[in-house]
Amino acid sequence: MGFLPGLAHTAERPLIELTADAGKPVLSWPADAEGYVLDVASYLSPKTNNWTTHNVTAVSVDTKRQAVLSGLDDRAFYRLRDSRFRFERVSGPLTLNGFGRGLFANVMIHSNEVIVTYQVAPIDSFREKHLYYQVFNRNLSPVEGEQRAIDVNANTYYNWGGDLGDHKFTMMDDKIYMVFLPVDGSEAKLLKYTKDFTHLLGPRNIGLTSPVERPADMGFAADGMNIYPQFFYQPTTNPEDWGVSLYQVNAELVEMKHVNVEPDAGSFSTGSALDFVPAGGMGSTDDRMQIVGTNTRDLTFTGLHSIHTFGVRVNLQPIPGSQREIISGSHGLQVYFPTGASWNEAHDLMVVGYTMEANPTNFPSAELGPSFFRVFDRDWEVLDTVPLNQGQAAMRVIVKTQGTDIYVVYDEMEKDPVQSPASHARIEHYRISSLPPDDP
Repeated sequence: MGFLPGLAHTAERPLIELTADAGKPVLSWPADAEGYVLDVASYLSPKTNNWTTHNVTAVSVDTKRQAVLSGLDDRAFYRLRDSRFRFERVSGPLTLNGFGRGLFANVMIHSNEVIVTYQVAPIDSFREKHLYYQVFNRNLSPVEGEQRAIDVNANTYYNWGGDLGDHKFTMMDDKIYMVFLPVDGSEAKLLKYTKDFTHLLGPRNIGLTSPVERPADMGFAADGMNIYPQFFYQPTTNPEDWGVSLYQVNAELVEMKHVNVEPDAGSFSTGSALDFVPAGGMGSTDDRMQIVGTNTRDLTFTGLHSIHTFGVRVNLQPIPGSQREIISGSHGLQVYFPTGASWNEAHDLMVVGYTMEANPTNFPSAELGPSFFRVFDRDWEVLDTVPLNQGQAAMRVIVKTQGTDIYVVYDEMEKDPVQSPASHARIEHYRISSLPPDDP
C-alpha cells in the first residue's frame, strides 16, 4: 500500500494505490492529507491496462484518514479530492461524429455557447479528413447540429489538397482563429473566421522555414488583443537546447513579435498547450502566456517523462524561475500529449489535459492510453485528477473552462490509424462546486 508515484504534486495526494487483501483492505493516507476526502475509485486492471470506475463500499471511515473497503479483487487507485472543491461530471461522454472515425477535437466557449470542432476520417483511410463543428448551450444541449466547416476538397480561399493536418483553434471576441499544418508540408498558416466558419482573413504564413522548428502538435491561445501560435523549437540534437518558438500575432493576422525560449532547466518538446493568465492569476505578478509541455521527446531516454510548465510575459520576455513540474510518469506509464490547458478565472484554477501511455514498451508507436484532466489551485497544488472516457483509452485531450464549467474533448484514434478501425471524438462537461471546509 502506498502512493501512486508522480500522479500528483510532491505530497502525492490525489491518487493512492492499494492492493486488495482478503477482500477487505484498509485504505489509509497520511496526516498531511488533512482536508482531503475519500472519493470514487479509479480502477486500473493490470490485465487490460484499462481504467474503469470502481464502486467501493466504505465500511468505516476514521477521521478522514482511514477507510475499510470491500468489493476489491485487484489493484485499484483511489482518488483523494481536495475538500475545497468538487469536480463532477454532469454530462457526457457525448460522441460528436455521426459517422466515420472522429479525431482532432477542439472546444471553444463564446458567451452561452460551446463550439466544438472535430475531423472525420473515412473508415478505410486516414486522408480526406473534413472538419465539422457543432454548437451546444452550456449544458451541452444542441443548438446547431453537425455542420461542415472545411471541405478539404475545396479550392476557394485556400487549396486544402484533399486533407487537413494538425490544427488548433482559439477565439477572440466573436471571431475564430485557426493555426494549421498544410498537407503539402509547407509552413504553418493562420486563418480567421466568423463563429459560423465564414472566411474572413488568411491564410497567412507563420513560423520558420528552417528545419529547427517542428510545428506539429502546436499550441494556440489568445489574450484578448493578440493570438499566440506556439511550436516546438529543436535547433540541435541536444535535448538541453530544445525549447519553445512563440509568436505574437494581431487580430489582422500580422506577426508582431517572435521569441525562442527555453525552460529554466532541462528540455521541452511538442509545444502543445498554452493559455493566457493575467497578472494576479495563479500567483503570477505578470500578464503571461502559461506554457505546458513534456520534458523530452528523446526516444533513447530510459526514464519516465514528465509534464512541466513555465511562463512568458505577453511582451514575449521569459519569466525566470517560473518553471515547475506538474505531472510525471508513474507505475511504468509515460505521460505525454498535454494538448490543452485552460485557466479558470472564477476560481483561479488551472486545468490541464493529458494522456498516459498504456504500453510504454511500445512508446511512442502506440499512443492511446488512460487520459485525464488535472486541476491545480493558484499555488499549483493538485486539487483533483479526473479520469476521462469512462476509463477507456483516449488521447489529444483539450480543455476549456469558464465560470463553474469545464468542457473536455478527446478522441480514440491511434497514431497508426490501421490500429483504430473505430474512433469517436467526444465531449464531457464537468461542474466546479465550492465546498465549505467541513463538507464530507
